[in-house]
Amino acid sequence: MQQNTTSIIIAIIYWGALTYVVLFALTGPLVMTRFRMKKPFSFTKRRHLMKLYSRVPLQGHPKQQLENKILKFTGLLMILMIRGQLIIAAYGHVYLGTASMCLLCLINWRMPKLRLFRRNYWKNNPSSEFVLVSDKRFKFAQFWIKSFLVVLIVMSISYLIFIVNLGTNS
Repeated sequence: MQQNTTSIIIAIIYWGALTYVVLFALTGPLVMTRFRMKKPFSFTKRRHLMKLYSRVPLQGHPKQQLENKILKFTGLLMILMIRGQLIIAAYGHVYLGTASMCLLCLINWRMPKLRLFRRNYWKNNPSSEFVLVSDKRFKFAQFWIKSFLVVLIVMSISYLIFIVNLGTNS
């Protein structure tokens, strides 16, 4: 009886976290806006400005360039591991899947610091092509990123506990 109750509670936590991840995926692009264009919207112009916004502040800073590459790679792996953890667990390596997901989330915890580095650069060197979003909106985006990482860790650990509690993988 107690095992069923524990499994149900953990399943609710997992599905709640998964719902948050889906909500984040849908609203993330709206919340994560770092700047506004001064001219009328153009998709190609926006892509050009995004490259300009992200690459120019890192020129001459090899440590931040390396950190940017590592964060891009681990961010991609983290997104793949949302599904990959289930695949790894299906082969009987539940602990490996959970450990790798949590490690990727902890590495990506530094992402907001790099975003802050870029923002400070553009505050000191304003561009004529775009305007930075307000400080409140930027801080909310920072909070949104970190809460997403915490939810991924909770989701990963709850999946581990659920599988171990059911005893399907020992």
